[in-house]
Amino acid sequence: MESHHAALRFAYMGWEVIVRLDGLTEDGFLKGRAEAKSGDQMTSHFELAGRHRSGSEAITELARTARAFVDTARRSHSGD
Repeated sequence: MESHHAALRFAYMGWEVIVRLDGLTEDGFLKGRAEAKSGDQMTSHFELAGRHRSGSEAITELARTARAFVDTARRSHSGD
């Protein structure tokens, strides 16, 4: 079973975004993932693995990636 050491959940433009981060090792390596859901219509997953200065930096990067995806998905569905 996977243990998550940090999590962030927020709503963005009608989507639910969940970011989960596994523990940071002594050498700065971590892995995490974000999931963006729009009701029952669409779910997307993003993964991140690598060295980061802090867990908050990685969470911020995953949250930014999820927001950018939502922005693109909304534009493509609105016809813009």
